[in-house]
Amino acid sequence: MLGESSFLNENICWVDLDNYQGSKKAVQHLLQMGYKHIVFIADNAEPTFTTRRLAGFKEAMTENGLSILPEQILVFNDNFSDLENRIIQNTKLTYCATSNKLCENL
Repeated sequence: MLGESSFLNENICWVDLDNYQGSKKAVQHLLQMGYKHIVFIADNAEPTFTTRRLAGFKEAMTENGLSILPEQILVFNDNFSDLENRIIQNTKLTYCATSNKLCENL
């Protein structure tokens, strides 16, 4: 199985990425490049990988002394046209996408 199983108590083999560290390192890289207005975008808040990526995003931001405003955490639940409109309206933000499905639709 690819990705963490929701059935951890069963004898299932699975492979996953370190979503927390990956997100944290991505944000740290953007900060090192001089970007400060970073937004975390998810297409669904429920999966375990999303919560871990969000935690990495928050930690990188706070470790660098940056506040996180509510509008910097966006969950769209498959409403991609709304997402596109928000990106177009606010071009000064640096966006940090969080899922393959989301990237396919931008």
